[in-house]
Amino acid sequence: MFIKNHLPLIKRFLFFLKSQPLIDRFLQDQLKRATVSISANIAKGSGRFTLADKRHFYVISRGSAFESFSILQILSDLYLSEKNECENLKKSIEEITRMLFGLIKNINQKIPLRLALETY
Repeated sequence: MFIKNHLPLIKRFLFFLKSQPLIDRFLQDQLKRATVSISANIAKGSGRFTLADKRHFYVISRGSAFESFSILQILSDLYLSEKNECENLKKSIEEITRMLFGLIKNINQKIPLRLALETY
């Protein structure tokens, strides 16, 4: 299941941040929050009963994934010694965003357009 597949990535992020004490604390905190938000919102969405509610949380999770990607790009530019690990983590984030896009697209096909537009 998708929910279990992304948890190792979250652990990799947390380990990466813990092993990098020289990275700016603000960026560490923001990346940690965004990364955990990916997981938390996938879990919240999975626990909802209506498709519109599920999609809402998957969209939020996807936004957190884009935020994580952006912060990784900044870290990659600022801390060249960590460029390879940042690139690997970014590839993993891209995979999660593709999976979330697939979930969102699938839900959008199942609910009427009127309901899809009302949740935004």
